[in-house]
Amino acid sequence: MLGIPQESPGLRTRDEDWTALIKQMAAGDQSALERLYDTTSRLVFGLVLRILTDRATAEEVLLDVYTQVWRQATLYDKSRGAPLAWLMTIARSRAIDRLRSGKLEQQSKEPLGRLAN
Repeated sequence: MLGIPQESPGLRTRDEDWTALIKQMAAGDQSALERLYDTTSRLVFGLVLRILTDRATAEEVLLDVYTQVWRQATLYDKSRGAPLAWLMTIARSRAIDRLRSGKLEQQSKEPLGRLAN
């Protein structure tokens, strides 16, 4: 039957669960952060690793992502997007920031003669 694609009930439940966890985090519930991490960190880590290509750096950024999520849980607005989209946006931004800072650091260590070529 043709028509508008319906959202999967499993996805809707997952989004509702993650939204509830973010609300609990905003109220200071650390166990909600643990549960959100446990259910989303593999997806987030995959994105971060794909951007950075270095496992150790990706692990550091992953911790930065969830620290930021904890601090900004009160800012999450489900009307602006799904919880996973919010998480992935934060992860992508943090990974790109780290990638850029690593390139800047590497350039600052190179001799001036090599940079001029």
